[in-house]
Amino acid sequence: MITPHQTILPFLAVAFSLTLFHSAGAETCPKAGGVEAGASCEHGDGVRTGHTHASESHGDAGRMVHIHRMTCDDGAVARWKPVGRDVVTFKVKDWAGVSLEVALAIRRGVLRWNRVQPFYVMWETTREDADITIELLDDLLPGIVGAAKVKCRNAREGIRKAYVFLALKGVGAVEAQNMTAHEIGHAMGLGHSDHSHDLMDAKLAEKNIDKRMICPSNLNRAGLIAGMHSVAIPAEEWTETDCWGRRSG
Repeated sequence: MITPHQTILPFLAVAFSLTLFHSAGAETCPKAGGVEAGASCEHGDGVRTGHTHASESHGDAGRMVHIHRMTCDDGAVARWKPVGRDVVTFKVKDWAGVSLEVALAIRRGVLRWNRVQPFYVMWETTREDADITIELLDDLLPGIVGAAKVKCRNAREGIRKAYVFLALKGVGAVEAQNMTAHEIGHAMGLGHSDHSHDLMDAKLAEKNIDKRMICPSNLNRAGLIAGMHSVAIPAEEWTETDCWGRRSG
């Protein structure tokens, strides 16, 4: 019998360009039509996200830190357009049978975005037609612990659907929360940040994310609001919003 896990893995291998927590650098390809260079190659009905690895220094005076936006098939900035509604729904499918502690941490990883999201709130549902589907698995592909797929054909329609896949074998609650929050950032249309302490940093998985909770920043919020493919703020102005809504540098 083919299990859900066996069905998902070949699909990931073919269709998913956003292997966002990985042990090796993603293959890149040049882009045309105004889309940022260095974005990971697109497969099928997906979007692209930028991969830049700038200086890892923190708080350098005068340095700008950037976050990229994902793009639709037509090259437009990808964003949700919840016309006539004020929520984007998500549904969790637990194929891995995670503990209650990890399950709650995953939901916190999603809901922390409500503290910085200016357009709508994230709301859990049991409906199969949820906007974002989160699949909890034991493993994904070799070296990959998280992946996201966002469907966006053009700017007029906006993001139509998003999928998040998490490999949770041996993962504790804090790490699961951080992994989830990072991948949900992609599901909301954010690419990677080049700030070394940012939740959307491309190298986040290499930084002891099982030790402390990492929350969205003002750079992430700027990226969500912007209509541009790349957003920058001065490094010294970067602040993280902790999980209780306070600000920390």
